[in-house]
Amino acid sequence: MSPNSHTRFGEDRFREGTANTVANLHDYQRLEAIRIEQLQSSDLTDQRAESIVLRAWDNGIVGIRMLRPLLEEWRHPSFEEFQSRTAWSMLSAYTYVAKDRQRRYPNRAALEVMQFQQMLAV
Repeated sequence: MSPNSHTRFGEDRFREGTANTVANLHDYQRLEAIRIEQLQSSDLTDQRAESIVLRAWDNGIVGIRMLRPLLEEWRHPSFEEFQSRTAWSMLSAYTYVAKDRQRRYPNRAALEVMQFQQMLAV
């Protein structure tokens, strides 16, 4: 094989990979829209919200310093659009309280947000 054939095949694979990624991006956006809609339409009582926060603390997703601020943000949201008592509002409370952690430890914080989301989906 000539050096040019490696380059040509590499370029072909790169184009195929790019095309697949772009196609999958549309699927991801569609699935995310569905997930957000489900969270927004899932009512959450204070008792259930507090139970989720406690379980998140028990599982190490919420640290002791984050516990009270998270409950306060749930009870008294900083933003009017999160006044509704839904799973979406609880996720907003979590991400709002965790914003400093997300800046300092972005990879770890991203995993914790996903874990918290899973708890809301149950």
